[in-house]
Amino acid sequence: MTPTKIYCIDVENPQSVTTIGDHGLDFFNEVYNLAFNNSTGQLFALANDGAVAFLVQFDVISGLGSVVSEIGAKGDVGLPDSLEYVHSLNSLVVSVGISNPTISPNFYTLNVDGTLNFLVNNRRDNDGSVYDSTFDVFYVLDVNNSGQLTKVDLKTGVNMDLGATGAAGSGAFNSEKGGLFAADSGILVNIQTTSGLDPIQVVSVGPINIPEPIFGMAFVDVSVIRGDVNLDGEVNLLDVAPFVDRISTGSFQAEDDINHDGEVNLLDVDPFIANLNGN
Repeated sequence: MTPTKIYCIDVENPQSVTTIGDHGLDFFNEVYNLAFNNSTGQLFALANDGAVAFLVQFDVISGLGSVVSEIGAKGDVGLPDSLEYVHSLNSLVVSVGISNPTISPNFYTLNVDGTLNFLVNNRRDNDGSVYDSTFDVFYVLDVNNSGQLTKVDLKTGVNMDLGATGAAGSGAFNSEKGGLFAADSGILVNIQTTSGLDPIQVVSVGPINIPEPIFGMAFVDVSVIRGDVNLDGEVNLLDVAPFVDRISTGSFQAEDDINHDGEVNLLDVDPFIANLNGN
């Protein structure tokens, strides 16, 4: 993500870049730090107008952004610095406090309605965060300290410094693609860790073919078949009954949210019918 657009980068060849689309949120002072919930298919980010912070989300097909909720004012908990989805907590996790010097840096879980719940204090500058769901390891990156990579225990707040990476800001983790990736002055780097332990090795993959600064990265799975509620690889009449059940209960997986708005409700009925008819 850049100040104006959403892109797709091939991590094996970062010169191969696809423009997904304008996100339309460039009226904010900042839009930064992507986080993807692969259980629901939602792609989130942080935004602020200089005083108030917002949770925003993007359509992964068009790139178009929208405001989800207001998070809080600077005098309350500070503007958030990092955002990541932590699967073991089934929640977004934000770091707040650095932008307000009167507040000690804390991690909070963040609900989609904007409410924050205190999680832990790690007393560090947390510019970007990355979560390894394979080993349940949570990392933070400190841009002002040579991209220092630190493993954080989200139960105790204990930090384990792993070393400088040179990375600036947000990163993304995918074990199948080689682990942790981040951007360093327009260069895609692969930060190789040992399940959250020393040593780390930073490998330059190559320059990223994007003409703007990168403010957020996330691995996004777009292979979800919208409407395939029973997960048999097809959208057909066998999906109707479980789809009706999802609407009545409100619980859902990514396949059920046909219109990509983060909810399963009556607004999904028409696009579900369109998918059912092969459209």
